[in-house]
Amino acid sequence: MAAVYLCRDEQGRAVAVKWMDMHLPGAGPEDETLTPPMLARFEREVRSLTRVVHPGVVRYRGHGAWMGRPYLVMDHVEGSDLRAYAQKLQQRPPAERYARTRTIGQALCEAVGALHAVGLVHRDVKPGNALVDPDGRVVLTDLGVVKDLFEGDRTQVGVVVGTIAYAAPEQLEGGEVDARTDLYGVGATLYVLLTGHRPFGDGRRLPGQSVAPPSRWDPEIPADLEAVVLRLMAPRAEDRFTDAAEAARALAEPTGSVAGLPLAGRGRVVAEVTEVLDRLEAQGGSLVLVLRGPRGVGRRWLAGVVRAAAVRRGLVLVEPGDGTAAQVAVARAAAEQGVVVLSHGSVQVPEGLACHELELAPLGVADVRRTVVAAAPLTVDPARVAERLHRWTGGLPALLLPLVEQCTRGARLDLPAAPPAVAAVDTFLSGLDLDALEVLGALAASEGPAEVSRLQEIARLPPEPALEELQRRGIAREVEGRWSLTAELFRGAALAAQVDPEGLLVRAQASAPPAAPQPPPGPEPEVLALAGDLAGALQLAHRHVADAQARGDRVAEGHALCSLGQVQLDLGLVDGARRTLANASALAKATGDTAVRTRSHVLRARSS
Repeated sequence: MAAVYLCRDEQGRAVAVKWMDMHLPGAGPEDETLTPPMLARFEREVRSLTRVVHPGVVRYRGHGAWMGRPYLVMDHVEGSDLRAYAQKLQQRPPAERYARTRTIGQALCEAVGALHAVGLVHRDVKPGNALVDPDGRVVLTDLGVVKDLFEGDRTQVGVVVGTIAYAAPEQLEGGEVDARTDLYGVGATLYVLLTGHRPFGDGRRLPGQSVAPPSRWDPEIPADLEAVVLRLMAPRAEDRFTDAAEAARALAEPTGSVAGLPLAGRGRVVAEVTEVLDRLEAQGGSLVLVLRGPRGVGRRWLAGVVRAAAVRRGLVLVEPGDGTAAQVAVARAAAEQGVVVLSHGSVQVPEGLACHELELAPLGVADVRRTVVAAAPLTVDPARVAERLHRWTGGLPALLLPLVEQCTRGARLDLPAAPPAVAAVDTFLSGLDLDALEVLGALAASEGPAEVSRLQEIARLPPEPALEELQRRGIAREVEGRWSLTAELFRGAALAAQVDPEGLLVRAQASAPPAAPQPPPGPEPEVLALAGDLAGALQLAHRHVADAQARGDRVAEGHALCSLGQVQLDLGLVDGARRTLANASALAKATGDTAVRTRSHVLRARSS
């Protein structure tokens, strides 16, 4: 019907010019002439924009005709529409997504409220008709199907005005529309922002059909926010809010509520929980869910997500301890329907009983950066801050969250020059015997990956049993036969716990191996992939990443992550590749490595 051009006005200011594709009657070939309904829609949009002056509605600048085709000049709103913004919002921390949904909802309510105040109903409120600029301002656009309540009903019988997926039931049924019709569109738009899904996925709807609760997609959505969205989308208009102002007040953050520090990188596992429980609900039977991941990674939080999701579905959740209790719970699940056994350790599952493992890993540097930006948006150089935070905490939320809270003042996060003392570290070390503390001290004193023989020389005792315990607790890791700490925060605490830290450091210095010549380079993962050995390439790429991480070589890690991402793309592991390449890009920003940044962006474009 029309194209929108970015232009300059007489003062040189950017404006958006909507120029019709077809001619006015008598100004062009007959087969390229605007039909009466199309011309009426254009004139309606012009009249409507001249009547509304509000920062949440795109501003009218002028209109006319050029080369026989009508045009409309409006403010240029830099940014994207809410369709693209909703996809980006799904990658943000949940608490940030919920808070942003509230503010966007309030802005949309104010915008449609301005229309309603002059007797207009938008009739097509949807993500594609709302723009968000870099400052977060939301602007409603496209008033082409606006309904003027003072003009009476001119809609033809059987004609649906609006977009089916977002239209209120009264629009689909040809009934009377009013301000509450737009509130339905606001609710449907917020549904997309919260869940990343359209309210009625395939567009097919039954008369009076209610939408599935947003919590089916994300069990952590605050109950009050979900209730507002569902009321906005009530099938009967009389069950919705009476006006936009009332809806805007309901979307405000509840007084006294504490959202908590937003943590990025957890949307994937929440979606996995939703998918698994949806499948169980649809297919019947029972299920054993096994939570995996090192200490401090957030398994307690994940267990809470599972509990909330199970309760909302009316499933029976059993969370036993280890040993006999776990086996009794599994036996019950095998004999009954609708039972979810939540296990924190290995358990024997009989044949025929579904079992699913939920794996939580430490946050990548990209997730840490997103967490920093969400928690402290005025942080200077968040990429470098995130890299240091990731190095100090190893991406473990149990260390990251208290450290961020400790170092944040207002909306800015300022890190000290050296890792500070964090009380959460003590919980990792609590209960370690003297031998384990001695080996931990040897790891801290070695200041880099160390072989078992060197650790034995520093600690003066066999380190293997202690290393297994440190690995189980998430304090130490092993790569290619060499051991290192998972987080820099453990180093200071480990040395402070030693009886003779000076002697330990002396032995570590004396046992330091001489610099060995670099071995000849082996095959790169990409070479193996080209040769058809994709499994070998993937394994080698993971080893290169782990080795660079253990050595603390961020530049090498960025290159290794790019190689891993490329191999993952070759294997069709698109989601994993996106996370890998996001980490590579974040590291490149922190280190200033333009080569890695360029390569990661090219590969990320391929992943989309």
